[in-house]
Amino acid sequence: MIEIKTFCLGAKLGKKKSSMRYQTNSGEKLWDAKHESLSVEIKRVKKENDNMHIELRHLKDEDLNSLNPKELIPIEEALQIGLTSAREKQMEIWKMHKKNEKFLEEENKQLTYMLIIFLSVDVS
Repeated sequence: MIEIKTFCLGAKLGKKKSSMRYQTNSGEKLWDAKHESLSVEIKRVKKENDNMHIELRHLKDEDLNSLNPKELIPIEEALQIGLTSAREKQMEIWKMHKKNEKFLEEENKQLTYMLIIFLSVDVS
């Protein structure tokens, strides 16, 4: 096991030395500041992505046991806001249905009245 680790470490060091020798002999840089900043940005984005996956699991009610109470409070608040919004939308739809129901009842009364008048005129 130790031999494998030593070989891997040696291979990594060998690659680093080879690339350094190439850079000094050819005068070309293999890894400059631009590449370094890109590498840092990739690491930052990966970390942000991991954090977002964790937060998504928490919002999906997965893996909540690992959270402490301080971390649960924002999730509870977000759920409360969502519930309030859903109830408001439900009430809005219920009021719209009630309004439509009254409108249809009134229209039905008018049509019934017109039908009675039409039938009474037609019979005479």
